[in-house]
Amino acid sequence: MIGAIWLYMAYMISIRDGPVGIHLWNISLETASKDAWICGNYFVSTISTPALGFAKISLFLLYIQLFWPFCWLRICVYIGASLTAAFYGAVTIVQFYYTTLKDGYTPFTYLLTPWEAKSEILYVPISAVGLGIDMFLLILPIRSVPELNLQDKKKIGLILMFLTGIL
Repeated sequence: MIGAIWLYMAYMISIRDGPVGIHLWNISLETASKDAWICGNYFVSTISTPALGFAKISLFLLYIQLFWPFCWLRICVYIGASLTAAFYGAVTIVQFYYTTLKDGYTPFTYLLTPWEAKSEILYVPISAVGLGIDMFLLILPIRSVPELNLQDKKKIGLILMFLTGIL
């Protein structure tokens, strides 16, 4: 919930003053170099990572509540939630370090520094590990549903409901 509120506020600031909602083909270099534009990108890029981490941890907590009788699932959830929290916590700290404006730079000149270039490199591991966590979050309930004491028709319906997570 906290992550969603943070991300919503960042998007509102970016929509009002910055880049969100404008197609990149319609932007001049002058517009892209304005402080409001660059700060909007900063807010969205730094807040989206912890927001994704909070969202994934909340799904792990939901799985504990739904499938609490399964010991193996609780262990998987604890391991997955711990790794998710550690990964997104570390990436958030590193991302804040590299993307936060350093002394002596304007927002535009900071975009040309090695720190900003290093922050761009973070997006590949964030995406790769995020995909792995998403697949883990998808497989856990699908693997658990057949063990429930339900009719086969309801089990298939539950599996199909969890498979909508692919979308």
